[in-house]
Amino acid sequence: MEQGHFDAGFVGKCMRAWYGDLPAEDQEKLSKGFDLPFRVLAPSALAAMTGVGPSIPGRVLAPLLVIAGVGDRVRSIDQMTDFAAAAPGRRLKAVENAGHSVHWEQPEACAVTLMEFWKTSRPLPA
Repeated sequence: MEQGHFDAGFVGKCMRAWYGDLPAEDQEKLSKGFDLPFRVLAPSALAAMTGVGPSIPGRVLAPLLVIAGVGDRVRSIDQMTDFAAAAPGRRLKAVENAGHSVHWEQPEACAVTLMEFWKTSRPLPA
């Protein structure tokens, strides 16, 4: 996981699986995430494909918001519901008309959801 790269074929396969057919401009913007250093991206990609160990999510003690697109083809809304329900302090916001990239597909709904969460999940600054 220290060296390597994701070739164009792999990137294209991921992009098609996650987003379907996209205009070239959107494809270019969304694929920029693959430009991260391999040492950063590889562990994330591995976790995305294989999941994380069952003990990992339980280590998160802070309030946790899961924003999930109802149409996500990477992780189903049922999986996200189960994850959010598995521990106290987790909340799920299911966003209609969105898939895996809620922040891209429904930015306003994502922003409103984040603002509401931040208002209730931490004390306001003095």
